[in-house]
Amino acid sequence: MPSTPLELERRSLALVVKASDHCLSISAIPLFPHIHAQASSGTQSTPPKNRSNSNPLEARKVGYKEARNIMEVELRGHWVGPMPYNEFMEKFMSTDDPAPVGVVDENYFATIPTGPEDKMYLPFVNCIKDANLAPSMAFFNSSSFDDHDSLLHKKWKPDIAGYRKADTEKISDDKPTNFEKLDLYIEVKTNVFPFSDPKPNCSPEERQKHQFENRGDLAEDCRGQIGLVMAEICARQYRTHSFMVFLNHKEVRFLYNDRSAIVVTEAIDYRTESKKLAEFFWRYSRMSDAQRGMDTSVRPSTPEEIGKAETALAPYLPRGETPRPYITLSVPTADGAERLVVGRDCMMEPDSVTGRATRAFPVYDLKTGKIEFLKDTWRVDLPGMDKESDILKELNEKQVRNVPVFVDGGDVLGSRQTTVSHEFENASWRAGRLAVLVPRAHNRFLENFIGKRLSKFTNARQFLTIVMHAIEAHHDALYLCGFLHRDISDNNIMITDADCGILSDWDMAKRVGIPGQKPPDPLPGARHAYRTGTWYFMSGLLLVNPYKLHTLQDDLESFFHVILYYSLQYFPHDKQSGEVQDIIVKIFKQCEYETFTGLYTGGTGKQNMILFENAFDGLTLTNNGPLSEWIRSALNALGDFYSYLSSLQRQHRAASSPARKPPTFFPPDTDKLANHNYFLQLCTTALAAPDAQWSDDRRPTMLVPHLPIKTTKQLPTLKRPAEIEPAGDDLPAPKKGRASGSGRPPKKNSQLSSSKRR
Repeated sequence: MPSTPLELERRSLALVVKASDHCLSISAIPLFPHIHAQASSGTQSTPPKNRSNSNPLEARKVGYKEARNIMEVELRGHWVGPMPYNEFMEKFMSTDDPAPVGVVDENYFATIPTGPEDKMYLPFVNCIKDANLAPSMAFFNSSSFDDHDSLLHKKWKPDIAGYRKADTEKISDDKPTNFEKLDLYIEVKTNVFPFSDPKPNCSPEERQKHQFENRGDLAEDCRGQIGLVMAEICARQYRTHSFMVFLNHKEVRFLYNDRSAIVVTEAIDYRTESKKLAEFFWRYSRMSDAQRGMDTSVRPSTPEEIGKAETALAPYLPRGETPRPYITLSVPTADGAERLVVGRDCMMEPDSVTGRATRAFPVYDLKTGKIEFLKDTWRVDLPGMDKESDILKELNEKQVRNVPVFVDGGDVLGSRQTTVSHEFENASWRAGRLAVLVPRAHNRFLENFIGKRLSKFTNARQFLTIVMHAIEAHHDALYLCGFLHRDISDNNIMITDADCGILSDWDMAKRVGIPGQKPPDPLPGARHAYRTGTWYFMSGLLLVNPYKLHTLQDDLESFFHVILYYSLQYFPHDKQSGEVQDIIVKIFKQCEYETFTGLYTGGTGKQNMILFENAFDGLTLTNNGPLSEWIRSALNALGDFYSYLSSLQRQHRAASSPARKPPTFFPPDTDKLANHNYFLQLCTTALAAPDAQWSDDRRPTMLVPHLPIKTTKQLPTLKRPAEIEPAGDDLPAPKKGRASGSGRPPKKNSQLSSSKRR
C-alpha cells in the first residue's frame, strides 16, 4: 500500500547464482541457501520476482552530500556507455525531417567561457537561443534556485532547466526551478569528468576491463548529483524516460534514462564539433511529448472531471501536504476499452532513478463513480514473472481470504511503456563493468480496497486479530494458489473499515507451488531469486545471507518481527526507553556493508535474539498477557527451527566433501514452522483469553517511526556481463570479485550456533 512521503526504496545487492547451481556449497555460504521450506520447493529455479530497492539506510531526511553519495552508490553499474553519437540519435531522437547541415559552424560553442561554471550558464543558454536551435523551448539558469514544492529533503538545484514554452507561464528568472514541468536538465561542471571513454581501437577484453565510471570524489559526486535530479524529474512527473545533457569546459555527453539504466554517449568536443551539440537541441525541440518521455496515458484533469471527483476524493487526500494537481489516468482493460480515473497523488515519490517507481493512491473511477485504489508500477518484464494484477485475480478466483479485490488493469500499452536501456548491455561499444540490467514494463491496475495503516489499531487484542487475518491470507495464497508473499511488513498489513486485517502488496509474491503437489516446472532462463522484503522485518537468515532462497519460514519469522516491533513501540511493557532503542538498533536496524562483496548484510541481532537467551531478555507487556505469551511461544518456535538448521549444517559439513553438491533439506512435518498452523493456533489461543487479561492501553510510539527500507536493488559490486546471469529482480550481481567503492572491511558472516534458547 502507499508508503509515507519519506519512505524510500534503497538498494542492496545480490550475488548471482545460476539456476543449475541453486544448491550452493555450505562451506562457501554458511547460512543455508540450500535449505528450502517444503512450501517453497518450487522456488529453486523459477525466475526472480523481486522489487526495487534497498540497503538498510534509514535516511530520507538526509543532507545533500549524503543523498548524493547514496545515489552514486545506488547507480554504480547502471551507466551504459559510451554509445556512439549517431546511434544515440537514431535510437532515441529520430525526427521526420533530417537536421539541417549548416545550422551552426563547427566552432560555434567555442565562445563559451572555460570556467568557472557559473560563468558558463548564461553564455550557453544564449548560444542555444541566438541560433534558434530549440524554438519550442525556453532555458533558465536555475543553479541557485530550488523548487518550493519539493519535499524538504529534496531541494535540488539543476544548473540549467529547459521547459516547453507552453509550460513557462509560472517560470521566471527568479523562480526558474519547477520539477513538475522541467523537460530537459543540463548539468555543467567545469573540470569534472564523470565518465572515461576507452581508446578507440581497444580489444573487447580491454573494453570490458576499462573503468567507464571514473573513480574519485569529483566524478562520483557528479554522477550522484545527476542521479538525484533525474530521480526528482521522474518522481514529480509521469514519465517513461527522460534526457539530460552534461558538459564541462571541453566535452559534452547526452544521457537517456529509463527505469532499467542510463545510456551515456561518447564524449564530444563541443568546441570543435559544435554541430553535434546543435543537432541535439534541434532534434529535441522537434520531438513529440512521447519521444521526450512524457507518459501520454496520464494528463491533467478537465474541470468537468475534477467536479465529479473532488468531493468523493476529499476524505482520502493527505493532510498537511502541498496539494498536487488533479490528473486523469487511463487504466488498461481486458477488452481494450478506455477506463479513466481521476486522482491527486500524494508526495510519496519514488526516489530512485531505476526500479519499480511505485505510485499508489485513491482515485475516482469515471466509469462507475466509485473510489478505487490505483497502483502504478514498473514491474519486472521477464518470462514467467507474474504480474501483481494477475496474482490478485487468481487469489480472488480461488477465494483467498483477506486480500484486496482486483477491479481492472494490466500492462499499459504503447511502444515506450517498456524499458530499452537494458538492451545495450552487450553492445560492442559498451565499456566497463556493468550490473545486470532488469527489463521492466509499465503496469497499472485498480483494486477495491483503501485501508488504514496497521498503526491505526485501537488496542492489543485488535492488533493481534488483524495480524492473524494477514497470516490467514498468507496461508490461503500458498495452499490454494501456490504463491509466497515474500514481503511481510507493517506497510502491507492493512485494516478495513470493519477492523479486519488485509494482506496487501503482492508484487513481490512468487509462484512456488502448492505444498504437497508437484512444483512449477522451471522455465528456460529461470534464475535464482534474491532476498526480498522490508529490512526491519526480514528474517535473520535472509539478512545474513542474500543467497538464501526465500521460504515460508522466512515469511513466518517476518510476522513475528512485525508483532514484536509493534509491541515494543505501542504497548506498555517492562522495558525502558533506552532499552527499546537499543533493541531496535541491534535487532531491526543492524546492518554492515561488506566491501569485498559489495553487499549489505544484517540479521546477527535477530539470530542472537532467537538462539541465545541472554541476547534478548524477554518482553513482558503490561496487562496484555496473551500477547506476551504469543511472543514467547513464537520466539521459542523460531529457536527450535534455527537449531534444527544448525544441526543440519554441522552434519553436512562433517559428512560431505567440498566438491559434493549438498542435498535439499526440508523441515520435518513435526516442526512448528513447517506450516502456518502453529502461529495461527497461538493467535486463536491468545484471542480466546478473557477480557480481563487484555488492556486497551496504548501509548504514543517510543521512537521516531521507522522508515521501512525495501531490499532488492543493486549496489556496487559489478561484473562483466559475460560472466554473470541475473539473480533477481533488481539485485543481480557477480558471483565473486572485489567491489569498487568505499565501505567497511569485509567481515565473516556469523554462523548459527547449535545453542538454542531455553
